[in-house]
Amino acid sequence: MSSSSTTAAGSSTAAPDDKCVLHYLGEYLKVTMTWVYNQIQYNNEYRHQVVTQSTENLDIFPTENIYSLDSLSSARQIYNKVAYRLRGYYPAFASQNKPSLIQAHFGHYGYKALGLKRKMNVPLATFFYGYEMSSLAKSAKYQRRYHELFRDGELFLVIGNAMKKSVMDMGCPENKITIFHLGVDVEHYPFRERTWHEGENITLLFAANFGEKKGLPYAIRAFAKAHKRHKHLRFRIIGDGPNRKEIESLIAELGVGDAVELKGFVPYSTLVDEMMRADLFIQPSVTASNGNTEGGYPVAVLDAQATGMPILTTRHADNPECVLKDKSAKISEERDWETLGQQLIDLVEAPQTWPAMGHAGRTHVDQQYNARTQGRVLAKIYDRLIDSL
Repeated sequence: MSSSSTTAAGSSTAAPDDKCVLHYLGEYLKVTMTWVYNQIQYNNEYRHQVVTQSTENLDIFPTENIYSLDSLSSARQIYNKVAYRLRGYYPAFASQNKPSLIQAHFGHYGYKALGLKRKMNVPLATFFYGYEMSSLAKSAKYQRRYHELFRDGELFLVIGNAMKKSVMDMGCPENKITIFHLGVDVEHYPFRERTWHEGENITLLFAANFGEKKGLPYAIRAFAKAHKRHKHLRFRIIGDGPNRKEIESLIAELGVGDAVELKGFVPYSTLVDEMMRADLFIQPSVTASNGNTEGGYPVAVLDAQATGMPILTTRHADNPECVLKDKSAKISEERDWETLGQQLIDLVEAPQTWPAMGHAGRTHVDQQYNARTQGRVLAKIYDRLIDSL
């Protein structure tokens, strides 16, 4: 089995030989999943192995010791898949050096890691992120799987109190749950104090996929309401999705096409540049018709605060926890685009409040969500788990 030997920026080769975490996930790594990479990159007190079914973007997310099923010959891939059905683990994964613990990323991969945990006889920590709670957990199959996971897994990580409650409602004992804030590399973000001068445009930014839970139609309606009063307001939308035509139709219907720019997806490095060019950030998350939610909070809200932007968001999942109400952000109820629009108007008409909001957001992210600090926090969580057994 092949592996990558590239060292992640910010990682340390001085971690003790007896402290190693094996990261278990389905694919390594989508371009939007920097929050997984940060857990590897900034936890310098542990060595890291990654086992995964497929790899992509290794140039963006280099790390040591990646073992992937898609690097095997076709015959060995088939053998491993058959063996998984019979034994509950992939033999290729079990052949790696025994770690101190396994960390599964996403609840459904926590279940898939149970066989490997038993084979290696090490503790299993599972990080729930959202999708696997609101969508998968509705099926009887996954309810059974999660029951087994909650029984046999030692630790469950969640990113906020709302997600903690959701995982408890699914049947996880409270004493097995630890809140851990996903972090962003604050030092990576320049800070710009937002100001406005007469005659300048004001740019509102949205950055997410167009999935229902992201609430983009409500952001567009709120923008249209504010734009009626303030023609110098512009809306830049980063992202895409299968419902793009519906989004384009809504923009046309509301008559704001000349003031809205659809940028599509951009690389994460470019997203930072886009944020630096914008004045205000909007993320009006909602509970989707199929029950899907953010689970925790969109990391883009942390990114935006780190750059100094005032935030508009909703009382949804852990969104209110990752901002400071009325200090770094305005918070409205889900789908209440009228209030959201009025809050946008209020911000546009009070640019003198932007600098204080921006500084409050930057400080909040630096103190509570700094990836470098959170790497050390995660190492201590691992230590406590190992010491408790």
